[in-house]
Amino acid sequence: MDKSFFMKQNLREKARKFIFQFVTVLKSKRLYPKNYPPLLESISVLYEILLELIGQEPEITFNIIGEEIIFVNMPLIPLVKDEVLYRNFIDELREKNITGICFLRGLKEEELKIFISLMTTDVKVLFEKGGLTQILGEENVMHITVHRVIVAAAAEQKKKLLGELFSHEKREKGRKIFFEGIETISKVMQDAKSGEKINVKGLQKIVHLMIDNIFLDKAVLQGLTTIKNYDTYTYNHSVNVAIFCLALGSELSLNRAQLSSLGIAAILHDVGKVKIPTRITQKPGLLTEEEWKIVRNHPFESVKILSDIGGIDDLAMVVAFEHHMGYDLSGYPKVEAPRDLHIFSRIVCIADFYDATTTFRIYHKPILPDKAVSLIIKKSGSYFDPLFVKVFINMIGVFPIGTLVRLNTGEIAVVYRGNKNDLLRPKVIVVEPGDHNPVETLDVSKMIDLTEIDEQTRTFKRTIVETLDPLRYNVDVTKYF
Repeated sequence: MDKSFFMKQNLREKARKFIFQFVTVLKSKRLYPKNYPPLLESISVLYEILLELIGQEPEITFNIIGEEIIFVNMPLIPLVKDEVLYRNFIDELREKNITGICFLRGLKEEELKIFISLMTTDVKVLFEKGGLTQILGEENVMHITVHRVIVAAAAEQKKKLLGELFSHEKREKGRKIFFEGIETISKVMQDAKSGEKINVKGLQKIVHLMIDNIFLDKAVLQGLTTIKNYDTYTYNHSVNVAIFCLALGSELSLNRAQLSSLGIAAILHDVGKVKIPTRITQKPGLLTEEEWKIVRNHPFESVKILSDIGGIDDLAMVVAFEHHMGYDLSGYPKVEAPRDLHIFSRIVCIADFYDATTTFRIYHKPILPDKAVSLIIKKSGSYFDPLFVKVFINMIGVFPIGTLVRLNTGEIAVVYRGNKNDLLRPKVIVVEPGDHNPVETLDVSKMIDLTEIDEQTRTFKRTIVETLDPLRYNVDVTKYF
């Protein structure tokens, strides 16, 4: 990853800290007296965060466009735990009839205190005194400005941002990581099968690249999980499960070290399958009871293989052993004593089931993504941990990325991004059946947010009426990712 990527990530993290501290300060200001020590300390912390931000950029802007926070021309995507906080930040600005704040280099702490005081002043009082902009000028606050984003300009900026999100360069970087992951795990499994030494560093490298990409934009890698290669199913599946687990882990706010352990465990969860004879894995008909015993033995084989590898986190063995047991222990291997599965095992269990059921195998036809989601919900609280099911569904949506859908307008579209505020109304791209040409730059005019309202009827412009089988409609959904 280049330095600019890490710089942007660093800026985003500080911006998230600012939002948290800003909302906290405003709440404290409304509760406590002006010179209350904890309040002053809280403002000082906010000031230090701003100084760090301004140290990297000469001016720091936060704009509200629709329901998104745009920070220095970068969309800030909230973690699940931060959604209410982001909503509070947006509401605080809109209540004062502003949709943007700009902090300039040279900012003084006294200016920030004045600004905080004004942000907690009744809006009617501000209006009577001429509004925030005028009052800031009168109070000699020269390094903080507020403004409203003009609707037309906002729409244009959002359009530009959408184009950037799906730039050819970003998608190519994601593809490179995805296929490098398949190549890496394929070499690992071949070495495991032949008893050769496994390249642990190579595994760690690809997992860290996945983590970087998920921090940048998890939708890019999630979209690539729509690539289902039957010939390399086990490798493809291992990478897909790792992607879903890392995305889910980021939603749970796991730190980088925890994500690394989870990613390694996820990508190696099925390594024991190399010991299953091809006559069984490639058998088109039903397996005999004896063949099922061999299949169900692969968690033990995984533990044996992983125990011989130096430098692998012990959690990888735990997950490999437990991920088919199920939250209620109704799966396999069967254990005599009750046990609480490790949280990583419970996460991998969901990701493994989702990817396996939506992938074509010689012995079963894949089900559509929304049907897989329904099955997971149905098994929530029994086979799947209900907490992680909730986070998983919130992450991938009722109509996961890559789902082909028909709209009430008759248009056929591919889901390219979820909408956490309304899981039934993701963002989609209108597609043409039979067109398999690679996409260099997506036509923004074909990108549709299903939450858009018709101003005349005050109803939604478009609604999903059914999901479709891409093979039947000759649509290659993978080309959009």
